[in-house]
Parts: sequence; C-alpha cells; structure tokens
Amino acid sequence: MTTDLAPLLAHDSALGQSTEPSEINAALKALWKENETATRASLMNLVIYSEEADALQANTQLVYGLTLEHACRVLLIEAQFDSSDKHTESWVTAHCSLGPDGRKAVCCEQLAFRMHGFSPARLSNLLFANLDSDLPLVLWWQAPLSGSFDQGLYSRIDRLIIDSQNWRNARADFERLLEIRNDPTQRFVVHDLNWTRTFHLRLAIAAGFEDPQALRNLESLSKIAVTHAHGHETTAQLLGAWLLERLHPVEPEISFQASQNNQPISQVLFHHAGEPMRFEFTAPFYSWTSCSESVPRLFPADSNDLSSLLIDQLGRGGNNAAYCRHIRRLLSLSN
Repeated sequence: MTTDLAPLLAHDSALGQSTEPSEINAALKALWKENETATRASLMNLVIYSEEADALQANTQLVYGLTLEHACRVLLIEAQFDSSDKHTESWVTAHCSLGPDGRKAVCCEQLAFRMHGFSPARLSNLLFANLDSDLPLVLWWQAPLSGSFDQGLYSRIDRLIIDSQNWRNARADFERLLEIRNDPTQRFVVHDLNWTRTFHLRLAIAAGFEDPQALRNLESLSKIAVTHAHGHETTAQLLGAWLLERLHPVEPEISFQASQNNQPISQVLFHHAGEPMRFEFTAPFYSWTSCSESVPRLFPADSNDLSSLLIDQLGRGGNNAAYCRHIRRLLSLSN
C-alpha cells in the first residue's frame, strides 16, 4: 500500500512544489516539518539527466516504483539548449510508501530541475550543490555520451547507467565510453540497461550448453543467427559480442535480422553439423531446443520494462568488468 504527500503532488504540478533553486534546502525542511509522521530514507543519490522535452514528467513516473525498492534522493534534470535566457526551474516532492507497521510513511526526496540555456559548468554546479552528502552517486545519463558528458561529471560519480539501445550513433558513443574508461581520473562502474535486457537469456544459453551433447556440437558450430525486434540492433550486437567472447577460439559467422516480435531478442539459432540448436522466446519464457533433448527446456525471459531493468540492475550491482571487452568485440562486428 502506498501513500503520497498530497499537497506536494499537485503537468508540472506532478513534479511537486515549485521553488527557486537557491531555496531548495528551505523547501525540503518545510516538507518534513509539515509531514512529521514521515521518515526520510536515502542510501544513495540517483541523478537522471535527459535532453528530451517533458523528460521530468516521464522520469517522475519511472522512478516512483524504483523508490519502493531502493531508498534514494532523486535528482531529475532536463536540459534545454534552445534558450538564450539562462535560468533554471525547480520543484521539490517526495515518493512515499507505508512502512512495515502500516502507519508511518517512508519517503524518498525528489528534486526536479529544468535547465534553460544549458552549459556543462552549470550542470555540475547544480548537481553537486544538491546531493545528499557522503552517499554514493549513481548517474543515469539519458543522452549521447559524445555530447555534454565531461570530466567534471564522470570523475566524481560512482556508478554510470546508460541505455545504448537509445543511442542514435551507437558507435560514436561506445568509442567515447572506451575513451573515458582510459582516463585515470574516472572511477565509476558502468551499467548498460541494454546489456541487462539479455541477462536471463545469457544465463539460459550458458545453462543450455551444460548438456554434454550440446557442448560437443560446438566443435562443428559454423553460424549463429540472432533475431531481434526493430530498434534493438545494439541489443543483438551486444549479445553477439558476448557469444563470440565465450566461444573463443571458435569463430562462427554471426548474423542479425529484425522481426515483428516485440521481445528485444526473440530467437538465437546455433548452426552446426546436425540439426540447429535453438533458443526462442515464447512468453513468458525462453525455450531451448536441441537434438539431444526431446522436450524443450524453459528458462525465465527478460523484461523490457525500464523501471524493472533499473530496479534489477541496482539490486545486482557488480563491477561489470567484462563489459568493455564486449564493447570492443561489438565494434569489430560493426566494421
């Protein structure tokens, strides 16, 4: 059961109470003073940066479910570049749910900012002036990395969340990410939600090849065919890069084709000397069919819901040490 701070959840009104950026701290104090039965909870700073119009409203809806699972201070930033009048609008609100006792509300603060006349320096000043001090900083960058993502930001964050599926020029942004990772001033762990989209599929493929006959079939493996939804080319390429890394030194041909299926990856075919081995999406599972098994094996399928992907990724954590190696392999596939 959930509850909201009704006076503050009043189109921009859904962002909460409008306030001047310089008055953020005073507005937060007033918020908690007026709601003495609520407990503030925060284990990290979550910053979501976007350059899309109306991103504040969309991201407010997105993070509501997240705050039920992960206590954090949320900073939403919408950058608008088409204004010569440099000013910032800001709002304060909270996302609340009832605690274990069913009475006292547990709340996560949300600060929303719409920046007109953007500059990287203004972004850094705004961000670091409003963080919950001494807590980890997680930045979800919903924009090209080849744009405004500069050293002043990436040298100070703990975790970077991206979604390469949305990049219009994925090659340039992957190359920029590798360039940043070589900068000795950076210390962040990178999480790509596009990589998270195939987490359960990769587990299923690894489990499928625990079968001795399937493992022997790899000796004659000649081709892998990956079928993906429209718009999920990079999802398929990341999976293909992982497959080639795992299969090394075997170097099968790999191909990608789009389908009308809405699942990011709907089929993976392994062609070898015998009948192809197949992973196929049959909601809500992946089914694994091989010549050594008369009945397909079923594995949990991946979600494509952004909020679920984010909750799962933050819950798992990890250092993603092999991710950059897969990016290098992906770039070689797209040459």
